[in-house]
Amino acid sequence: MHRNEAQNQKLQNVLFKQLHGDEDLQARRSLAVLCNLQRRKVWFDERTSNAICNACFRSSSKVMLAALSFLLGSEHIEDEADYSEVSSIDDDEISQNPQVVLAGWLE
Repeated sequence: MHRNEAQNQKLQNVLFKQLHGDEDLQARRSLAVLCNLQRRKVWFDERTSNAICNACFRSSSKVMLAALSFLLGSEHIEDEADYSEVSSIDDDEISQNPQVVLAGWLE
């Protein structure tokens, strides 16, 4: 199977731009695509990994939790229906104190 690297890079640039843009819905969908392609090892490169990691620091709790869940391997990224349980979290509260806690690493 032949891969068109120039076309892949253009597609990555579009997805990265949407992921880091102001629209949360576009960011969540871009993250879902990137995570799916990363999981399938289609785009298993440093740029894609860094884009997913940077999504962990977004002010939107839904995007941040989806990126963290993917990186920790706790769940698959799906459409916005899966985010109903985290909608009660206040985005302002999370953006004021963004923290990532990894318990059990210092034992």
